Amino acid sequence: MANPEPDKNNNAAPRPASRGILGNLLYGLKVVGSEIKWLALGGLRAFEIHRMEKRLDQEYQAVGKKVHEQAKAHDPGQGRPVRDEKVQLALKQIDFLQEEIAYLKEERKNFRREFVSQRANGLGFKEPGDKD
Repeated sequence: MANPEPDKNNNAAPRPASRGILGNLLYGLKVVGSEIKWLALGGLRAFEIHRMEKRLDQEYQAVGKKVHEQAKAHDPGQGRPVRDEKVQLALKQIDFLQEEIAYLKEERKNFRREFVSQRANGLGFKEPGDKD
C-alpha cells in the first residue's frame, strides 16, 4: 500500500492508498451520492430563500403604497414621520426578512463547507491543516 503522506512541496491533501477498480468505483459512487444529497439540500434552502425574498418584495410594495398614500394626503413640506401602524409593521417585517435572508445564506455557505469536510473525512482525506 502507498503511504498517504503529503508531498513536502505540495500543500494538497494526501490521497488515500490505491483501492483498485472496485474501490475506485465505490469511491466515485460515494462522491456522486454525496453531491446529489447536497443538491437536494441546497435546492430546498434556495427555495426557502427565494420565498423569503418574494415576501420581502411584497413588504417593500406595502411600504411604498402606504408612504405614497401618506405623501399625497399631507403637505410635502411638513416632513412628518410615518406613524401608520401598517407601515411600522411592514418596516419591521422588512428588517426581519433582510436579517433572516442574510442568516440563511450564511448558514447555507457554512453547511456546504462542513458537508464537504465531512465527506472528505469519511472518504479518507484529511484537511490541509490537520496533523495526526
